Amino acid sequence: MDMAVRDGKFYACDSYSPAFVRGEYPVSRPYHGEKIGEFQCRDVLTGKMLWSTDAFNPGPPGGKRADSENFSIVLAGDRAIVTNVHGLWIARLLADGVKVLARVPQAVGRTGTRMLSEPVLVGGRLFVRQLDGDPKAGLLPALGGGSGNLICLDLRAR
Repeated sequence: MDMAVRDGKFYACDSYSPAFVRGEYPVSRPYHGEKIGEFQCRDVLTGKMLWSTDAFNPGPPGGKRADSENFSIVLAGDRAIVTNVHGLWIARLLADGVKVLARVPQAVGRTGTRMLSEPVLVGGRLFVRQLDGDPKAGLLPALGGGSGNLICLDLRAR
């Protein structure tokens, strides 16, 4: 799980393991709680949750919902670039949540779980390495196939 802090706000995804973002899970916690897989924004000083959203977890909320496992976030200005087992998102951070601007869904490959490395933003270009070399898995099917396992998206304004 990855997290980021900016301007007195803490951003992270509540995940089943270790779920320390919530700070309120008992040892005997059921399979999954209601907020599992939600992206959360908290005040750094008080720990108070300012908002949470399902924007980066396409699964339906519920007791057996999938985690947003292997979550990674990069903050760039008022944007969040997020990867997890469900794909890649670019979203605008708002005072009360996020507005998704773009999404590339991820096809599950042989590994069935972690398909993408942590994203890196350099000079307006986003680099994401696909950990599984299968061209039918990860982001490659949604981006038109290709070969190799490094994806570069040009995010510069034109």
